[in-house]
Amino acid sequence: MILYLMYFQLVNTIYPILQIFAEKPAVRRAYLDFVPKKMSETRFWEKYCRAEYLVRTKNTAAATAEAAGDEELAIFLKNDDILAKEAKLKIKRVDPTLDMEADTGDDYIHLPDHGIHRDGSKETVDADSELARRTLSQDLNRHAAVVLEGRSLDVESTDPKTLAEALARSKKEPPSTSNVDDDNHERLMKVARMTEIEDLQAPRSLLYAPLCIKDPREYFDSQQANALRSLGGSNGGRKAHSCSLSTEEVFHHLMDQMSSVKVNRLNCPIVQSDMALKEILTT
Repeated sequence: MILYLMYFQLVNTIYPILQIFAEKPAVRRAYLDFVPKKMSETRFWEKYCRAEYLVRTKNTAAATAEAAGDEELAIFLKNDDILAKEAKLKIKRVDPTLDMEADTGDDYIHLPDHGIHRDGSKETVDADSELARRTLSQDLNRHAAVVLEGRSLDVESTDPKTLAEALARSKKEPPSTSNVDDDNHERLMKVARMTEIEDLQAPRSLLYAPLCIKDPREYFDSQQANALRSLGGSNGGRKAHSCSLSTEEVFHHLMDQMSSVKVNRLNCPIVQSDMALKEILTT
């Protein structure tokens, strides 16, 4: 009875057919390939309704048996490869640090006898089976995605073949191979940046040139000369003095500098000497 009602609804109105073509591109492709070359339109929709009935009843054994003996029926029982490719392309555009698909093993929904499927029924899933295994959430998400796309057709017709061809034309072309490769490279680089935590990495041995100072005095003299040279040669009249002096020579040089300050005063004193002397006398 359910199978008859599904078929009656399909053959008497065009809207369900348009919805099927929009939400299930593999069915649309099969329609364009097989009707009317390999089968009539009536037979096509009979096979489709039978496949949908088997999917909804969750009778995996019956679906597997019928698909093995009927190649035409098996087309509708397989997973939609077009949607699978689109999903992979969308996943590649997601930030890998927010990719929830990588956390599939953290729950029990993917395990046999776990998870709520269509109509609330549960059934053991054969992981090696090629038959379609759709959940209610998947159907709702796909329907919502088609509605949000808001794709409008450029034709007004009630002919299923015309509608299928119009939907095929309106479908966006997949990105080129070069763009996909660039996206993959960018994704790998993003993963590498985000997964490496600096605080958790082992200390790295930085490359450096060992410092070898044979004569410290010669080294510091050369550093002073380089510093003056970096100033463009204008060192304010200062000269690079050699540091190869004895202790007595350094002492006499310091005393000469102090005597020069007493006689000539500072060129740019911080405080005027007269004011400093007056301040000292008043205190």
